[in-house]
Amino acid sequence: MVIPQEGNSLKELEALQKIVPFAPLATSYGMGWKGLQAVRYRDSSGRELSVAHTPGTHVLTLLVRPPEKMDLRYEGGKRDMPPPAGSIMVAPAWSSVLWRRQGSIDVLHVLLEPSVVAGVGAESFELDPTRAVVPPLDGLNVPELRSWMLAVDAELRAGNVGGPLVVESLANVLAVHLIRHTTGAHRLPASADGVLPRRKLRTVIEYIMENLEGCGETVSSAWRRSRSAPASRTKAIFPLTSSGSSASRRVSFGFPQEKRKSPQALARTRTPSLLACSSSRTRINLIVLLSKN
Repeated sequence: MVIPQEGNSLKELEALQKIVPFAPLATSYGMGWKGLQAVRYRDSSGRELSVAHTPGTHVLTLLVRPPEKMDLRYEGGKRDMPPPAGSIMVAPAWSSVLWRRQGSIDVLHVLLEPSVVAGVGAESFELDPTRAVVPPLDGLNVPELRSWMLAVDAELRAGNVGGPLVVESLANVLAVHLIRHTTGAHRLPASADGVLPRRKLRTVIEYIMENLEGCGETVSSAWRRSRSAPASRTKAIFPLTSSGSSASRRVSFGFPQEKRKSPQALARTRTPSLLACSSSRTRINLIVLLSKN
């Protein structure tokens, strides 16, 4: 999970609220959110409004009730009539947007930090973090994305204790669904021989190394060999196998008995993965249970 940091979304929210000439129905301004901000506008006056803006964040707009007339201009596209209710529009960060509308409207804007999208893309989709993965999108009908935007709206209007923590998770979930839609990456390809991809294998080994302080040179030397070994030899150095549809991978290392650590000392709960330990006379079997993607 990417931990959102302070970014541009709060400043962008403040700027947006200054541009729109009427008060929002609900806003996350001052709620301590990180990773994303949100604002809900509902206007029944039927007035005409024109907004020109170049956001520093990805702006996801959910049209709960579209206006009677709408004219949208943005980099990469345009729209001369309102989309159906429930449609989603996405304006990438730093893209110029000109929006004119007339009539009653009910709209939710979610301002998503580009750093969150880039972090999720690198961590979960193995994408280059410098690559732009969010193009301009118009008139989307993506139920999963809509549901999570409505979850943001529910948290926005509830304002409950613990909201910032919930929003951090929602920012990651929105980034995942946005990347899935734009890249078509709904499932990572599985290895034909049951071996973890080299990048994931390295993550596993780094995690083990962090949690096996003082376990001797056996792991360290094997790890050094794995970094320089070709992918075909990695399985021999760190034998990872799987059976059936199980998500478990077994990594077995030989350690002197006097250097064994207790399961309590080895177990960690800092990540969704679970590291467990069971000992025999001369070796420790480390079972890394990896959650499926």
